Amino acid sequence: MTEENGKDFDEGVWAALEEAMQNAVDKGLPLEKVPEVVSQVFRTALDESAPRVVGTLIETMPRMLTDHRRRRLRFERILRAYWTPSLNLLYAVIVSSEEAGRNFFTRHRYESEANIPLLDALGGLHARACRTALEVHRLLSGGFPLGALSRCRTLHEISVTASVIGTHGALSEHKDLPSRFMLHHHVSAYKDALQYQAASPVLGHRSFEPQEMQHMLDRKNALVQKYGPDYARDYGWAAPLFGRAPHFAELERLAEISHLRPYYRWASHEIHAGSKGLHLNVTESNGRSYLGTGPAIEGLADPGQMAMISLGQTTASFLLEPLETPSPKAMLAVESILLLMERAMDSLVLAEKAVAAHSARVDRRQQRFESKRGAAKRARVVKMVIPSQDDGKKRGSVPSGVQNTSVDSATAESFGKQAREAMSD
Repeated sequence: MTEENGKDFDEGVWAALEEAMQNAVDKGLPLEKVPEVVSQVFRTALDESAPRVVGTLIETMPRMLTDHRRRRLRFERILRAYWTPSLNLLYAVIVSSEEAGRNFFTRHRYESEANIPLLDALGGLHARACRTALEVHRLLSGGFPLGALSRCRTLHEISVTASVIGTHGALSEHKDLPSRFMLHHHVSAYKDALQYQAASPVLGHRSFEPQEMQHMLDRKNALVQKYGPDYARDYGWAAPLFGRAPHFAELERLAEISHLRPYYRWASHEIHAGSKGLHLNVTESNGRSYLGTGPAIEGLADPGQMAMISLGQTTASFLLEPLETPSPKAMLAVESILLLMERAMDSLVLAEKAVAAHSARVDRRQQRFESKRGAAKRARVVKMVIPSQDDGKKRGSVPSGVQNTSVDSATAESFGKQAREAMSD
């Protein structure tokens, strides 16, 4: 629906409502019945108009899709021209990490039964890290750096958890830490079930049977009885490391990567609906502010680097921590991945600088275009507002304040500026 059509629809609805109200009054309808009549007229207008709008949208959809596909392809050509080498290196880092993790897990999973919980916990976290990193890559390839940033928050949490479990779960005094972590999903499952149970009637979904809820509660209670009351809280699996259930920031400090918390907070703004996230969605160009509603060519470097840092930390925790003596092959894999990461990060920085230069060129072209267009407008405005002295003599009148005054370039620019400001308001 175009803005003009929307305005016509509004005017039509208001006219119909006024007519309905007048008819109700003329018929002597009780005053308390008037809102009901008005509501019925409004509902009828919506019911009759919405199918027509949908029909128009479906009819014009092929043309819209073709137009947007053309725009997307044009945008992606520009994005690939600047970012393809860097994104290829990022992809190589992800694939190398996945292959190293898979080979390590296959080789060492059954070497020691005592190590199985630790390998399962770290292997599961590493698999999630690889998948999440691929999501980051996919989002960056489409020009959605802020969406990728939100997935980097997840990667950071995975890397912190893997570091804590890898470092402390391998110690004899905390041998049960991996099992505590793996079993903690039963605590979360019961909390999730309570939320679902409360909402299922409104959602129209089947509620859990009482015996199902009791079974989940029994599993949770058995674990709490085994590991203590703190186990029922978030991050309760890590309680032995602190003497209580910790906060995530404490896990970060224990993992010795709390210096990345500013980036974690930055990524968090893309998760939540706070005003900071809205502010980050605004870009400035040529003195104008733009709200982001689609892909962007700038800002891919930071999410790419953040993703690689978290994936590298998770990979190192997985390959180096579970075994009493890390294997030379695992050490070589980690060292190689870190070296590849450095090259990928350097490439991302260079690409970001090239894109910034490209955007600056585009801005300068836009400024020149607007300057030329503005000059033409200013000439018209000056001609209309400040007639020449000859024109004043012919017509017998000259605007007050400009008698015996020639129109120099500074005056023209001043009036042009005022005109621009008036039009922009």
